Amino acid sequence: YPLQGEGRHLQESCGDYTYGLNYDCQTQKAKDVYSIGPLACSNCYAALKATPGFQVETDNLGVPTKIALDLSATFEVNFEVRFSPSSDGSWKSLFSGPVSDNLID
Repeated sequence: YPLQGEGRHLQESCGDYTYGLNYDCQTQKAKDVYSIGPLACSNCYAALKATPGFQVETDNLGVPTKIALDLSATFEVNFEVRFSPSSDGSWKSLFSGPVSDNLID
């Protein structure tokens, strides 16, 4: 079954995150539900917050002695996967929860 929806494209986000994949910053949840056979990913998204930093230090004559560029990034992934083993439409939760990590600091 092909995935459907616009959420598979990386898009600029808003709020705390710089970029999101299937992330709606207003609801802070996934934009689309993806169904693949008996599996459904009902709140699956990824979000990235990247914060660049720049620092210049000079001596007393104004000559740069140190120039530094750093990047701090936080990545969050959330999955809520459900399984429908029968045709009656009932769903059983297989996995639910966020995964978050500081990638670069």
